[in-house]
Amino acid sequence: MTPPSPQSSVRSVSVSFDRVVDIYDSTRGLPPGISEQVTEVIIISEKTSSIRK
Repeated sequence: MTPPSPQSSVRSVSVSFDRVVDIYDSTRGLPPGISEQVTEVIIISEKTSSIRK
């Protein structure tokens, strides 16, 4: 008797993307206010690096 292959004991569950699209979308952005902070850091970084050149 041969043991089952690892693949045969693993069940794959498929979920329609339409059912999870709202959950997925909610994970794709930054929390409120963080985007503005990131923008400020990038602008300051760019100004600082151009001064050093």
